[in-house]
Amino acid sequence: MVFRSFQQLETVLVEEWHNIPQEYIVNFYESITHRMEAVI
Repeated sequence: MVFRSFQQLETVLVEEWHNIPQEYIVNFYESITHRMEAVI
């Protein structure tokens, strides 16, 4: 997809952001501590 303007890009990004399931966000958030410990 080619974006002809910043507004068009922003619109698509916001739409996709809102399509992320809440459960996915919660699971990711809850796994951050484990991910950080794995790096350290």
